[in-house]
Amino acid sequence: MRTFTPTKVIFQIYNQLIGLGLLCCLISVSGCVSAQITRPIETNPNQTQAQDSFFSMEELIDLVGPIALFPDDLLALTLEAASHPIAIVSANRMKKKPKKAQKINSEWDESVVALLNYPEILEMLDQDIEWTQKLGQAKTHQPAVIMQAIEQFRNEAHQSGNLKSDSYQVVSVDDDRVIIRHKNKDKIYIPYYDPEKVRLRQTRTVYHYYPNAYPVYYYPYQSSFYFDEPFFGIDSVFGLSWNRYHLNRYSHSHFLHPYYGTAYNPRHFGRTRAHTLPLRNERKRISNRSNQNERSSPSISQDSGLPDGPEQTWMNRKQQNRNRNIDLESSHIKTSNTSFRVLERDRHHRHETTRAESFSNLGNQQIMRYPAQNEIKSGTNTQNRSDRR
Repeated sequence: MRTFTPTKVIFQIYNQLIGLGLLCCLISVSGCVSAQITRPIETNPNQTQAQDSFFSMEELIDLVGPIALFPDDLLALTLEAASHPIAIVSANRMKKKPKKAQKINSEWDESVVALLNYPEILEMLDQDIEWTQKLGQAKTHQPAVIMQAIEQFRNEAHQSGNLKSDSYQVVSVDDDRVIIRHKNKDKIYIPYYDPEKVRLRQTRTVYHYYPNAYPVYYYPYQSSFYFDEPFFGIDSVFGLSWNRYHLNRYSHSHFLHPYYGTAYNPRHFGRTRAHTLPLRNERKRISNRSNQNERSSPSISQDSGLPDGPEQTWMNRKQQNRNRNIDLESSHIKTSNTSFRVLERDRHHRHETTRAESFSNLGNQQIMRYPAQNEIKSGTNTQNRSDRR
């Protein structure tokens, strides 16, 4: 018969506790190791989406084919606007409304606003919104590769003889880089073509233009310029940098802007900020001039003890101009340097005198005459008297 002493029981319990502790340590260590191993395997959904948006060179050539032969500034504008597909859809819907109902959304990008001037391109991007979205993703994630795809497409079209200079645009080649620019500064023609046929030699013309000429979105038009359709101008310009294979976006204050230092009229460029500074300086100059005039000649409101407001200042200025015109008619009208008008009050004896005497006395001016003129005058008087007799 076995007998258990207290020491043996305690020793067995101690061994069991040690075993449980070691087992717990092993489980915790294995959990940490497994967590460390599995943690790098977890991927970011944004990274996977960016990897899926990468395109091969052949896919990019097919992607940029419909717009690769646009002029450089128009192509850069289209690529930038493709990055905002939702705004393109809403802008195309707005463009189809009547002219008075067309209003720009303040949340739209400048590229989308400028693309409103070219309805064919806006319609093309809206019809195939999936292609537009892929084009914007390629421009965002692969800007250098998409520039290389455009370069390869242009070289194939130029070598086939379908892309060349004409009366609408100028095509130049610089170190295997085909550069396309519109010929006129203030208007542009949009081309259209078949991307598959334009890269192969053809017996007929496959490169065409839309019949309507459209304004250039960044050209500083004067206030008197008239547009058949609503014009949506911006002061920023989009371009292609072939040296760095990059898309540029220059504001009006940048020295590389083609019209740097030129003022944009707010009538055609409502969203620009370049015209605010000259107008502000002009207002300051007018206000300073009005203040000087008010100091030199007190206004009516100062005589009555009332403070001068903007309306009263305008009335005072209008009264000053009216007084100046009255002084001009009364004192300076007779000098030939200011005006050639003739007042009736200066010719009271018009019917009593002859035509030659009234002309000589007009304005109390001394008129130089040739000596032979007096003989002609006396001869004509004697002839008239003989006729009357």
